[in-house]
Amino acid sequence: MPSHSCVATVLEQAEARPHALALADASRELTYAELARAILAQAGRLHAQGVAAGETIALDCGGPPESGIEQICTLYALGYLGATVLPLPPALAPDRRERIVAALGARRLAEASAAAGGEAPRGDLAERLAVYRFSTGSTGEPKASITTHGQWTQQHAAAARALDFGPEDRLLPAIPMPHPIGLRYLMRIHAAGGALVNVQLPRELDALAALVRRHAITRIAASPAQLRWLASRPATAGFAMPPLAGIVTGGAPLTAEEQRAIREKLCPRLYLDYGAVEFSIIASLRPGEAPEDGMGIVEGVEARIVDERGQPVPAGGVGQLRVRAAWAPAGYAGGLGSDQYRDGWFDTGDLARLASPRRLVLAGRVDDVINRSGIKIPPQAIEAEIAKHPDVADVAVAGVPDRIAGEVPVAFVVLRREAALQELPERFRAPLGLWAPEAYVAVNAIPRSPEGKVLRAQLRALVKRG
Repeated sequence: MPSHSCVATVLEQAEARPHALALADASRELTYAELARAILAQAGRLHAQGVAAGETIALDCGGPPESGIEQICTLYALGYLGATVLPLPPALAPDRRERIVAALGARRLAEASAAAGGEAPRGDLAERLAVYRFSTGSTGEPKASITTHGQWTQQHAAAARALDFGPEDRLLPAIPMPHPIGLRYLMRIHAAGGALVNVQLPRELDALAALVRRHAITRIAASPAQLRWLASRPATAGFAMPPLAGIVTGGAPLTAEEQRAIREKLCPRLYLDYGAVEFSIIASLRPGEAPEDGMGIVEGVEARIVDERGQPVPAGGVGQLRVRAAWAPAGYAGGLGSDQYRDGWFDTGDLARLASPRRLVLAGRVDDVINRSGIKIPPQAIEAEIAKHPDVADVAVAGVPDRIAGEVPVAFVVLRREAALQELPERFRAPLGLWAPEAYVAVNAIPRSPEGKVLRAQLRALVKRG
């Protein structure tokens, strides 16, 4: 376990490469030396406010990217002091937000003074609690895992290595700071000694190309939904995306056709990142690797496949995926979610099989599997088939209660042509057989988390209300 923290990594870069770019937004740039000075100054001001090692400080995430650099300095300054950061996701309802703050004994910062606060004591010990990290909430209430400085540092270093981030890289995140997704990519790129370009990812190709040129961006992180949208946009005459070292995506699957379109229009080097907020990166599919061979399990991660009783599944069989690593948190904060940590292993909630000892093939979420009269149906397989229809722009499948069968699949479709809704049942009855949806529902958009995961509970609610 590393003895240093994420803020120590930044300070080390400031010593070794003071003039290297660390941060940029729409109007300014900070070198590592400038960022280090800003962190230490903010630590002095926070210390003067009474912030001390071991204290939990609540910070509201979300807001405009223009506030990102200030919050980055505050996050690192809190880490320097040894305080624990409680970043509150923007999707949390106000009453839930206040209950969490109270349950964890956190306090909010007073408005910082611009005056210098003097030298601050350092408290970023590897074993000290650094941050509470919230799950996406795609399957229910978000849960807060507890992560030490040493664990957080090692997680992001492992992710940076797996995704080939380097000191010369300038990374555009899927969502900029102060959003939690921006925080994830901030820590990953700083673990590699690169720079975060903290601006909003454009929705049009020409605007994206112009942004890449302006900031000399080398890598882009984007959700599957963002990439799906960009790959579908018409290109103007003469459009050419500036060369990129890579695009990173994760959180939800992309079809082979979608991946091909992204490689052709945006960047041939596409990285698929699989992980969990509680655990960080687990596996990745790197450029040139075949999806059917599975994703490579990241160095330092152990994986095993078990059945519903927790017993090992025979080699090559599909079951529930459990993982462990030296950097994994010990569990969730008390009262903020059910425990997925079992005997040192983290239960991902995903179905998977091992194509080889170090290659992982995902097979959907355990909670997503539809039990239709005892037949187990993975919704992702139905989605992949329906998505082939030329009039289907997007699709998601969810299991809804049924008095006879227990559960039945219902397909929610975004259509390019309204009349196609009447054609879909007959079109897919034979190809899908017993997996064929009981009904098709036209929707304007598929609800997804910021990471791109389908929010199936919201889809089920549509049927209940209907």
